[in-house]
This record gives sequence, C-alpha cells and structure tokens, in this order.
Amino acid sequence: MNDSRFRLGLVGAGAATSALHMPGALASPHIVVAALADPVKARAEQLARTYGILPKIAERVDDIIPHIDGALIATPNHTHKDIALACLTAGIPCLVEKPLATSVPDAEEMCAAAQRAGKILAVGYTTRFRDEVVLLHDLLQSRHFGAVRRFHYQEGTVGGWSPLSGYIADRKAAGGGVLTVVGTHFIDRMLYWFGYPSSCYLLDDSEGGPEAHCLATFAYRNSGASFEGTLLLSKTAELKSGLAIDTDRGTIIFPMGRAPLYFEPRDNSRLREILSPRGPRAFPMDKSDAQLEIENFVAACRGEAVPMVDGRQGLLSVRLLSELYRSRRPLPEPWTLSNQAAGPST
Repeated sequence: MNDSRFRLGLVGAGAATSALHMPGALASPHIVVAALADPVKARAEQLARTYGILPKIAERVDDIIPHIDGALIATPNHTHKDIALACLTAGIPCLVEKPLATSVPDAEEMCAAAQRAGKILAVGYTTRFRDEVVLLHDLLQSRHFGAVRRFHYQEGTVGGWSPLSGYIADRKAAGGGVLTVVGTHFIDRMLYWFGYPSSCYLLDDSEGGPEAHCLATFAYRNSGASFEGTLLLSKTAELKSGLAIDTDRGTIIFPMGRAPLYFEPRDNSRLREILSPRGPRAFPMDKSDAQLEIENFVAACRGEAVPMVDGRQGLLSVRLLSELYRSRRPLPEPWTLSNQAAGPST
C-alpha cells in the first residue's frame, strides 16, 4: 500500500521531543515519525520504545537524511546551525526549535542556505498557533483601540524547563539565560504585534553566566507611533504571567496560554469585555500547539501553506536578542519585584 504520510525526522531525543514533538507528530494522521537522531543513541532507542514506534535511529543526522522528508531540530541552541545546514544542503526542509540560532551570523547563514536550497526553514514558536494571538495582531494593525500608549509583559517561575542535556546552564550553549530560554516566545509575539522597536536596553543579573532575572525596555518611534514597553522575567520568583496594553480607548489584558483577550474600556471602569474571533477557530482547541506547528510545517513543505514563523522572522528575534544583550546593564541590588515593574491586572 502506498503510504503518502510525511516522513518526519526528529533530531534530538530530549525533554522537548519526548513531551511535545513526539506526541504532536504522532497525533497527526498526515505524519509518520520515520527517524530519530541523537548523539546518545540509547536515549533515542528508549524514546522509540516509550511510544511504541520503530523509526530509523542514528547518532548522526547525516544517517537519517535518506529516510526523511523533513527534519524537526530540537537540540541545544548552539547546535542548530550545523544540523540545519546539513539538512538544507541535502534538500531537507527544517523546523528548528526556538530560538533559530545563538548569533545573528548563524541565523543569517541558515536563512541563506534555505534560500539557496529552495527549502522551507521554519522556527518553533508554538504560541503563534492561537486564534487570540492573531486576533490581537489584526486589532492592533487596524487601530481598533486607537494608539498604543505602552505595554508590559511578565512571566516568572521557580525553576522551569529542564532539558535532559542541561544545556541551559551553559550561556554559550543556550545563547543566554531567562531572556533567551523563556522570553524569546514573547519577543516573537511582540515583533508580530508591534514590529521591530526603534531602541531597547536590558537590565539583568548575569555575572558571566545565564541571567535568572531581567527587565527589558523597548521604545517605538515608528510611523508616527510613540510608546514604550517592558518585559519582566524571572527564573526564581513566581510572577503571574500576562500582557497588559494601554491604549487610547482602554486596556487590553491577555493572560496568555489558551486564554481569551479582555478589554477594559477607559470610559467605563465597571466593564470588562471578552474579545474572541467570529466563526470557527483557525487553530482547533483539541490539537496541541506542537501538533498545529508540525502540521503547518508539513503543509508548507507540500506547498499547501506558508510557515507561521519562517527563518527570516526567526532571524529578527535573534537580532533583537543580540541587541538586548549588547545593551545589558546590571540590575540594581537587591533585586525585588516591587522596585522593577508593575504586572498586568487580572
């Protein structure tokens, strides 16, 4: 029987692949996990046993290339470039976990390789696959709320994501600390909603290693717009996650996750409106973000869609992260939540 399913290769058999990418791929009827590559072969073998599949297993990505139609790269950030170049040069499109790379030159090289090969290069920003994220973009672009005055986003946990390789404890391997590991998702959404800022600067507590706390400030002075925004992140303090956007007409509250948008009109302090798109959802709630992302990648590879986040958009995120780290100044001591920024109301 002819199997028309897309042969996906998963590169990296760590925590993200196990918890997100493998179940996302296996949930889709259009995809078969045809190969697993990991330098620790036993880890890939154990992952295959856990999910009851029999893919091609190898230590090197070169050994799975003949067996796949596309690669999902979920390895330590500093390895993304070399793996993606090997795949793209061989004609294999790539979906690369965020961030695209740990430096602007690496990201540019990846984008150039994809263009030369004529193959898809997509970036794994799963939070774009939510109707409310797209709705907010459309409302801001149409100036439905009037002009934006300022925005603030915050997110903080005690501990957090722990990859099996432990690479996030190594600043060179991760590309940074909490700003890169956690904040890059918001950076991507911020660029989607507001565009690229005119200037930015960063306060963090790094002393050469990965930062655990940071406060980034962005200034927008483009096309007549004039506003600022802040991003507050912590790896050791619990912060209620959410976004608040102050506009001419009132305040937008977005708790993030799979949550609705709220609007609090300036002329009626007792009212809170729920904003939702009309009609059927573009991104069904019964599918995980990972499944939606992988299916979008496969559709793009088949010429049926465009990537939600392509390499050039991923490059912009890397460029902004690089600008922030270059502008970095120490956080004032002692670091406390109260002396930094106020969070969004709920």
